[in-house]
Amino acid sequence: MQLSPHLTSFPRACPFNPAPPLPTFPNKSSTFNRIYATATGGTGLDFSEDCLALNIWTKSISPKELKPVLFFIHGGRFVSGSTNNTLYDGKYLAATGDVVVVTIDYRLLVFGFPGSPLLPSANLAILDQRLALEWVKENVASFGGDPSRILMYGQSVGGLSIHYHAFAWPDDPIASSFMSISGTINDEPNSPELSKSYWDQLSVLVGCDSDVERDVVSCMQEVPYQVILAAIKKLPLTPTEFLPRTQFVPTIDEKIVFSDYATRADAGGFAKLPYLVGNANHESGFYAISAFAQKITFNHSQWDLFNLKTFTCSATQSALFRLKHNVTVYLYRYFGDFDNTRLYPTSGAYHLSDLNMWHGVGRDVSGIPNTRDEEWLSREMVRSLITFAKDPVGGLENLGWMRYEGVGSGESIYFLCFKSHEATKSGV
Repeated sequence: MQLSPHLTSFPRACPFNPAPPLPTFPNKSSTFNRIYATATGGTGLDFSEDCLALNIWTKSISPKELKPVLFFIHGGRFVSGSTNNTLYDGKYLAATGDVVVVTIDYRLLVFGFPGSPLLPSANLAILDQRLALEWVKENVASFGGDPSRILMYGQSVGGLSIHYHAFAWPDDPIASSFMSISGTINDEPNSPELSKSYWDQLSVLVGCDSDVERDVVSCMQEVPYQVILAAIKKLPLTPTEFLPRTQFVPTIDEKIVFSDYATRADAGGFAKLPYLVGNANHESGFYAISAFAQKITFNHSQWDLFNLKTFTCSATQSALFRLKHNVTVYLYRYFGDFDNTRLYPTSGAYHLSDLNMWHGVGRDVSGIPNTRDEEWLSREMVRSLITFAKDPVGGLENLGWMRYEGVGSGESIYFLCFKSHEATKSGV
């Protein structure tokens, strides 16, 4: 493990196929191109298969007392993304002096989710995340971080990853609290048979087809990643109820990824750590761009159903099964819609727009200064995130949040929006 005490550049990214530029989109804003390039995260990256690295932001390596740790897992549908992204910059959080921030890279696509039964795991990417978490536990004190206070959180499939960890390591989660931003268990993982079929198709495309699986694996390990990425583009995507998804995703192995999450949740077979969960109110505002690029058309009702099934209802369900087992839960919904981060007139509080606020990076992402109201909301959300890391049980209540109490029981979802300089909370 090599350490860079004064980081001047990010590590090389794990290989993926960057999204092509989107030359046209109806009524796009002046900041659309810049935000879209950041959100898809593939501009100007240096790729390498030697890519397992983490970044640490800390104001002091020897504070008077150790600070809580924010351990962040990026999104990208397991097909793209890296820590070299303005949305994931930890400098503003660390600058408060109250936390140490860690972001991690993990393998993507077939590199992270291979389908061969001869490889150590079908879910290497999740094991990459776990290895990084174990390293942080052992070493973060050297950077001023408290290994007994690690908030493990993620956005999109980073938030989904939190659930995989909670169920895979129920008795040894390492973290002391969890947070899922716009990502919970809602997608069906691949069956081993489906993952193997994609693996076989890919091996044929790159010239590694053989009746002997050991020979296939040996051949695939010698193929340059650029050739593999080019071949993946030729594979058909997996159809879903809404947008097609990539071929290489988490795969049921009954060790890290399970086939019976509802049963396990009901029985309490997960790490019962304090939990903060929520989503943006109009997640589809970003996914509409992907649909446009693929020439897929949905009406308003279909997009509303997408928002509910994929994000809002799944966030509520993830809160409810924890509530049944007396876990401290906070549930929020983000409504922020600001000129500098707007993608088009009706994009609203779209997928990943709340990261601008949680990480305080909105002005850096858009290139346009925040308004006074935007700065206020971002400060409040940064303060809430840090407070939850410090005291995941009662800290947010001291800021005016209410614990989630369940459907029909006078519960409170915390609304994150601007309204007369006040983030509002309301029973829903």
